[in-house]
Amino acid sequence: MLLAALLASIFLHVGRATFNDSTCGRTKGCFVPADPECYQGCNGMKFSWLVTGEGLMEIQLAVDADSADGVYVAVGFSTDDLMGDESVIECSALLGQPLSLKFSYNINATTDPSTNGEPTNWRLNRTGSEFLINSTTSFTDGSVYCAATVNISGAVDAGLLRFDPARLYYLLMANGPTDAKGLVHHVHDVTSPKPMNLSNIVPGFDSDPCGISKGCFLGMFNDYTLNGVAVSYRMISASFIAFELVAPAATKDGVFVAVSFAFDRRVAYSQSIECSSLGNESLSMKFSYNDDYGNNARIAGEETIRDTYFTEESAVFQDGQIYCSAVVNVEGSSVSDKIFKYTAKPYFLILTTGQTNGTGLLPPTFTEISTLSTPLTNNEASFDATVCGVDKNCILPEQCYGGCNGMGFSYKILPNSMMRVELFSVLTASNQYIAVGFSDDNKMGDDYVIECSALQNKHYNLKFSYNNNTPSNVRITGEETIRSSYFTQRVIVSADGELYCTALVNVSGWSQNNQVFTYNPTQKYYLLLASGFTNTEGLNQHKHTFISTPRLLAGDDSAGTFNNATCGTKKGCFVSSESNGMAVSYEVLSPESIRFELTMKTTATSSLYLAVGFSKDDKMGLDNVIECSALTGQPLSMKFSYNPALKNARIPGEETIRPQYFQNETATISDGMMYCAATVNVSGWGPSNGQVFTYKENQRYFLLLAAGSAITSGLTQHSVTAVSSSRLLTDYGAQGSTGLSSTVRKRLIKAHAILMILSWFFFVPTAVMFARFLRASWPTMKPGGLLIWFHVHRTFNTIAILLSIASFVCILTANSWEWTGPGSQSSDWGKKHTMVGIFALCLCWIQPFVSAMRCNPAHPRRQFFNWVHRGIGVIAMILATTTVCIAAIHFLSIWPHKISQTTLSLMPLVILLIMSAVFLCIDKFIDVDELNLSKLYQEPMIGSKEEAGSQEPLIEPNEEKPLGSQKASGSEGSEKSSADQKTQDSADVANEKKEKVSLRKILLSTGATNPTITRLRRSHRHGIDNDYIIDFRWNWGIIH
Repeated sequence: MLLAALLASIFLHVGRATFNDSTCGRTKGCFVPADPECYQGCNGMKFSWLVTGEGLMEIQLAVDADSADGVYVAVGFSTDDLMGDESVIECSALLGQPLSLKFSYNINATTDPSTNGEPTNWRLNRTGSEFLINSTTSFTDGSVYCAATVNISGAVDAGLLRFDPARLYYLLMANGPTDAKGLVHHVHDVTSPKPMNLSNIVPGFDSDPCGISKGCFLGMFNDYTLNGVAVSYRMISASFIAFELVAPAATKDGVFVAVSFAFDRRVAYSQSIECSSLGNESLSMKFSYNDDYGNNARIAGEETIRDTYFTEESAVFQDGQIYCSAVVNVEGSSVSDKIFKYTAKPYFLILTTGQTNGTGLLPPTFTEISTLSTPLTNNEASFDATVCGVDKNCILPEQCYGGCNGMGFSYKILPNSMMRVELFSVLTASNQYIAVGFSDDNKMGDDYVIECSALQNKHYNLKFSYNNNTPSNVRITGEETIRSSYFTQRVIVSADGELYCTALVNVSGWSQNNQVFTYNPTQKYYLLLASGFTNTEGLNQHKHTFISTPRLLAGDDSAGTFNNATCGTKKGCFVSSESNGMAVSYEVLSPESIRFELTMKTTATSSLYLAVGFSKDDKMGLDNVIECSALTGQPLSMKFSYNPALKNARIPGEETIRPQYFQNETATISDGMMYCAATVNVSGWGPSNGQVFTYKENQRYFLLLAAGSAITSGLTQHSVTAVSSSRLLTDYGAQGSTGLSSTVRKRLIKAHAILMILSWFFFVPTAVMFARFLRASWPTMKPGGLLIWFHVHRTFNTIAILLSIASFVCILTANSWEWTGPGSQSSDWGKKHTMVGIFALCLCWIQPFVSAMRCNPAHPRRQFFNWVHRGIGVIAMILATTTVCIAAIHFLSIWPHKISQTTLSLMPLVILLIMSAVFLCIDKFIDVDELNLSKLYQEPMIGSKEEAGSQEPLIEPNEEKPLGSQKASGSEGSEKSSADQKTQDSADVANEKKEKVSLRKILLSTGATNPTITRLRRSHRHGIDNDYIIDFRWNWGIIH
């Protein structure tokens, strides 16, 4: 028995083990991707790690599942971001076997011919369970969970694991089914966005993206060298900003780093966000403020909102630094007006660091205030990356020799030998430079140079210099005499850890010295970016370098850049307004040959696409497609494909004609831009049955641009779309787009859904419930001469109709007023949603007209109207509920999450049940009773003599019993003579007539018109023996 109890205890303990998100970024490192990051959603995949000692690492794996049988979640440790040649730790239950942790391995696509060219997971000769200490597995609340301490050294020595905690690894997570042999191809997968050092809980502060993907304020010593104190900010929306705070520290206890937001460079009256441990408490992010004297103070009640205002929080002490990051709600709080509330005004940032005690922050040991103010929306003081590839060409490297140091360069060739340039980098010292060389090869030597530099003890300025063939950078004799005339409209900013320089540069050369940059429009240039430190004579050897691909600076297909300067003259263009800057150009060379370009900004280097569809309308379906894509494991290239309906499809055999149909092809991903160009044979291909694009000279086309992720088998659903106006491809001057952007369209669709939910499942049920349950309630309250229930019934139904009309307009606008039901190119479920919804709306909208045609309550056919009115309402509600469920379950692009689908599906039923319960309670406790009935009897009739002053009641009962009691009392006593019975019957009839007259007076006094009492029945409701069924017209409504 003792053994059984022990086993049961262990089982219960294991069964309750779950993944604890709350300690992520604090006591363990976590990779918890969000659904948009994963292929087909993440399905709750989670991985955590903590290197606890020499050769030991605690791990946890979790995933959502229907059962613990035949399922797996796995993590691979890869040196690149692609599957193949990496060790794997998996939490799996091979078919028929219990859940357990195991080691396995992903082979690459060429190791085994049986893999059909795709990387595959392999079983090892043993699971390695002896190297998984304290292994725990569970299946709880729909989640599979495994945890253990991995003996890394032992597993590595046994050949089961290739892993070194000191190295950087991409984490490859996957989830899918298993069979008896091993893991089946994954259903969900994701790769970490950057390689990670698992010896750290969090990656820490990275200054390379400063000025590009996030804004930074980096603290400096007096000699302009970085001191390690920094804050970064990345605007997510007007309500949320991602912040990072970092500072050197000797311990995690009793320390802080904080940033305050001021409008005038004064610490006083400023709001703060801090990363601190007060006394011996754990490190965490908090709100605080600085009082009138500049002293930091606690905010009463602030601790109650931390968990909801700081999300995705990390707070650690590692590598001699305290580091905190979180997505912060910056809407302010009703708790206190001292909680940071973001405004669009620019802020001066105040960095402080120092010690704490148990109650707050002590006076800081370091304080620095930014020289410039920033509105927090700019990642770099002046650089605008949103027009890269559209209004200017940009070099924004992410991988550089020695790190990129936030380097960037943009250029735009203008008329009259002028060029607009921008140069920027992270500023780490007072004597620094950022320079770009214009070279005819990919090596330094004999290169023109434009630099932004401060030679020792000098100010920052833009200059020309030259790389000789040594190679080394040299000054140009006399160059300083032409700077003011060759560099005009200069802006130079060297503050807050950023160096930014821009100017309009004369690039026509200088007759006095041929080392000054002379631009050659036909020359392809390699752009050599470099940054480093200066001396009194010039530039020292660079610390950071990057070399671009060759290009014509004015733009050229083969150079791998999109030249928008020739749009409208030499070629036609459609440049979308979406944030990724996707664009297509077309130049008709002959009826059989067109030069196409496709380009967009991207951070991905594989498994992506940009496609253009040629459509007769502005909708997807039956469209020829030309795409620039890199299917998983394949290089970037141009291809034909086809849209049979709302999904892209491969064309059988199309790959065999690519070399002949795409001539002079260029396909590159460089400097954050994807670019494809080729001269395309557009004469069609017979075997494709019209699926390969065939150009027709007199055909007007809508150009459908779409971008998204690609997989091995083709293109996934697009994440960004744009639709052009209708145009001839020979019309290079065609401008603009048609329809709405994908963002606006999605907002309209969601507005449609929200308005319909409110209309059908709040206003309509409320109106029905008042009519069904509350007719007899509040009989003495008659605003405007109408009972309360009728006010609510009529008003709420009217609001419901207006909301449904507004919702209908929203969805028509989102679909460009195009039919999406049967006969359209919509999906099957889209057609069903449209038709069922149309029927529901039609029934809803005809109800007011049906009500207006109702007959008199006394009419013998009134019951037919009642049933028709009810039947239309019930059928409409059933159809509306069906329509909502179709949208919730089948419109995955709008409601991709299971929680959203379940909520929307159950919402109608839940709302109806709740409202039914509420109104049943109201019907029971708020009703006609003796008190309000007595009050009703005492009310004077409108316009009667009683109203003028008589206090006599309208009903004068013969006894103290309620109305009709005479008849009841008259029936007592079974032994009465026939004469007495007749006398009593006559009296009852007379009393009944008197009661009806009295009731008629009451109804007239309440504003009723032409009341008729049609039937008398026995009842004991509310203590009344005779219950009359009364029909009367009340203003414009008939009450029964």
